[in-house]
Amino acid sequence: MKHHLNVFFQISNGKPLLLKFEGQTLHRRAQLQMLKHTYQLPPVPIGLEWPITYPIEIKNLGITKLKY
Repeated sequence: MKHHLNVFFQISNGKPLLLKFEGQTLHRRAQLQMLKHTYQLPPVPIGLEWPITYPIEIKNLGITKLKY
């Protein structure tokens, strides 16, 4: 099953920021974990034509093989 979540942040003295999260339900024996607990994203200029993406490394700690 696929899941979608849109999160809106209101920036002080600025425009709202929209984050789009997408995911998929995994097998119950699958366990994915981010390698860091916090991420510091660099500043992004306003008015870019294309969105900026940042890779976040995820590790499979479960016993089920996954493609991601």
